[in-house]
Amino acid sequence: MKNFLERYDLREKHPVLDAIRRAYRFQRKFQNWSAEQIRDHQFKAIKQLVRHASKTVPMYKKLYGGDVDVSSWEQFFALPELSRDALVDTPLGNRASTSLTKDTVPRSFVKTSGTTGEPVILTRSIRTEVWRAACRLIEYEWWDLDPRGECLSNRFTFEPDAEGYDSIEEIIRKDDWEEGMMRRMIPCGKGYQDLPGEKSPRLAELLE
Repeated sequence: MKNFLERYDLREKHPVLDAIRRAYRFQRKFQNWSAEQIRDHQFKAIKQLVRHASKTVPMYKKLYGGDVDVSSWEQFFALPELSRDALVDTPLGNRASTSLTKDTVPRSFVKTSGTTGEPVILTRSIRTEVWRAACRLIEYEWWDLDPRGECLSNRFTFEPDAEGYDSIEEIIRKDDWEEGMMRRMIPCGKGYQDLPGEKSPRLAELLE
């Protein structure tokens, strides 16, 4: 049986799209690894992450008290925990690495919803978007999704002056439902966006 991209990839060539394809192929292999393989891979990544953060991110330099090179899971779990309040109170510049590659430079900013506490501003880079896209492709494969169908989303807020706003239905209508570079990777049906928090009868009516 063909995988998701074998069925739906539009084959457009672009460095970011190629990176998404590579990340997707890795994710497909990763999901079939043994628990031991996953733990080994995770620890190698954790080791690199902690070393990088403790050396190049001011916030983690302060939290860890200097450069850290973990040699075991026990040592990793013994590291000081970063609280949400400390994260919120730290200026964005002190939360960023001083050593960034081209694909990790912040490209956009997003804010968490605040449903579990104070909203946090986060940055997105090409690399984070590549891995987010690859994870979505894996989900679509699990669901056996046909992306050419229509999709209704109620995850994001919007204003009545937003592009595509339908004042009668009070929704946003889009030509396709995917976002960013993914629109150029896979064929997508029409998209609709409703405000989050709508009651079930309203959502059922829209879906109908």
